[in-house]
Amino acid sequence: METQDPEWYAQQAANLSDELESRQAQLSDYLQAIEDARNLRDTTGGINFAEGAIAITLEDGIDLLEWRVQETQAAFDDLEDLARRNDIPPGTLRASEAV
Repeated sequence: METQDPEWYAQQAANLSDELESRQAQLSDYLQAIEDARNLRDTTGGINFAEGAIAITLEDGIDLLEWRVQETQAAFDDLEDLARRNDIPPGTLRASEAV
């Protein structure tokens, strides 16, 4: 049974850690792009993204990306709980974070 296999937990934790890192990077890049666009608000020509005149608001985009980060963190927390219930040593999951 895979839930009894420490290697399964290590692999799942590594996958979730990679996904969390990726989603955090997406959020960071999005926030930086918003800041870059706002720094251009006083220029002439082009599109003024600071006014939010696009189909999805900047705040909605932030909320979506933050939700994805939280969703991935919750999945990691659930994996930790499952490991604990199956007597998998805590270090098994933490070791994957360093990979």
